[in-house]
Amino acid sequence: MLTNSVVSQRYTVLDPASDHSNINRLMAAAMINKGFCSLLLQNPLDAVRKGFAGESFPLSQWAQSLLLSIQADNLPEFAQELSAKLYATSSVTQ
Repeated sequence: MLTNSVVSQRYTVLDPASDHSNINRLMAAAMINKGFCSLLLQNPLDAVRKGFAGESFPLSQWAQSLLLSIQADNLPEFAQELSAKLYATSSVTQ
């Protein structure tokens, strides 16, 4: 007896502009809410997964890894390191 099974997988493909837009929105949420800011600083991926006020922040694996690589004690430090890393990667790809 022959059987045919279908496997379905979901892939999320995001372009760099989408990552940048969602990172900007993520940072804006952190600026307006201390609880969300604290979560972002302590566990960036949890902040991305949970979202804020009904907003989601779909990010590519690359962008998630970038957020995880940041070590900061406050939002200005986080933003400065994020900006430096985004600039470094954008200048490499151009």
